[in-house]
Amino acid sequence: MKRKMLLALSLALALIAVPAGGALAAPSGQGTTLEGVVIGVEITTDPITFAQTGVVATVEDSLGFPYVVPLTLEEAVLMGLIVPDPLDLDPTDGTTYIVNAVAVCDPLVDPLSVACTTPLVFEGVEVVTHPVALALASFFGVTPTEVMTLHEDGTGFGVIAQALFLSNNLMGDPSLFDEIVAAKKSHDFSTIPLPGGGTSDATNWGQFKKEWGQAGQNLGGVMSENLDPLSTPTATTLTTLQTTGGGGNGHGHGKAKGHYK
Repeated sequence: MKRKMLLALSLALALIAVPAGGALAAPSGQGTTLEGVVIGVEITTDPITFAQTGVVATVEDSLGFPYVVPLTLEEAVLMGLIVPDPLDLDPTDGTTYIVNAVAVCDPLVDPLSVACTTPLVFEGVEVVTHPVALALASFFGVTPTEVMTLHEDGTGFGVIAQALFLSNNLMGDPSLFDEIVAAKKSHDFSTIPLPGGGTSDATNWGQFKKEWGQAGQNLGGVMSENLDPLSTPTATTLTTLQTTGGGGNGHGHGKAKGHYK
């Protein structure tokens, strides 16, 4: 309920914030500042020398969406995400770091910890602010970045919503989402199975939607909040929507520099 209230507030603010004509709006419905709590930290290493090269932090924003943020070792030290390894007795070859466990939020262990209640601010990270992308991400369990990436590649929000509905109806085959989006572009739906069995013989998107669609299973149903959000593992493993590991399924882009707010 709390997340739904936060999402509704975010959508309202996003709509209010769009100026007339959209001249001052962030490009493609994205901002460049991420605020959230760190739920995962991974130190990256060189595959050949095994030297530590940087840090990947998974940051959860106020709506519960994860972003994967790359940091340098120096930035991660300043933010307290990593600390020198006390067991490293040979500093002559450089400082070796370990993850600072108290800086990582684990709500199952201590939701009131400083790490869970004190958000960090990361500059230079692409953060999705588009209200439709946020709504789709919340409804289907994907991340806003995944939705926006696909949308910016030329796929409309309506198609994204309907393709996600269909893949969910068909027991969530991850490869099916790709096929649906490709079929929309090629107008060849003959390889896509239907919920009742068989494959589609549609020759255009409108016919295809009628073959499989259920009333209200479209973008309008999502935005109107007349439908209950779907809980499906499909959305987090779609091959078209680029995902990354490290504790979350979304990702941020750009060089990030973080600080406490």
